[in-house]
Amino acid sequence: MSAAIFGLIGVVVGALVTGGVDYVMQRRREKAELRQARRVVAGELSDLWYQLETITAGDRWPGEVPEEWFASRMWEAHRPVLASQLSDEDWNELARIYSIATKFRAMFGAGEALTDEDKLNLKNVLHSAGTAHYRLSGRQLGS
Repeated sequence: MSAAIFGLIGVVVGALVTGGVDYVMQRRREKAELRQARRVVAGELSDLWYQLETITAGDRWPGEVPEEWFASRMWEAHRPVLASQLSDEDWNELARIYSIATKFRAMFGAGEALTDEDKLNLKNVLHSAGTAHYRLSGRQLGS
């Protein structure tokens, strides 16, 4: 009888240890995925910030611009991880920044003058991109 009890205890302890190890390993994977997503999206936000700063410093929308300007590949690739781990506030801010950046890209090519409203919108998104970058990476952009 005691052998059966020790066997049962061994099975229960073994299951608990296996479950605990699986849980810890899953949490480590999630943290690593989040760290990677934060880093690559912060890098993309840094590029966006510098591009917005370049446009804001001028008085016209850019004519032809490189394809990589206002890119959102990292955002698209890592959205599921960020959606599951970021606060609602941070998630909504990132989604808004990328949505607006896509709309800005449509204004390229014509080389039209920036209106006062365009400049204000660009500066607002510039500020938001800098803030979002800081929240993701802990580093300030610009001067």
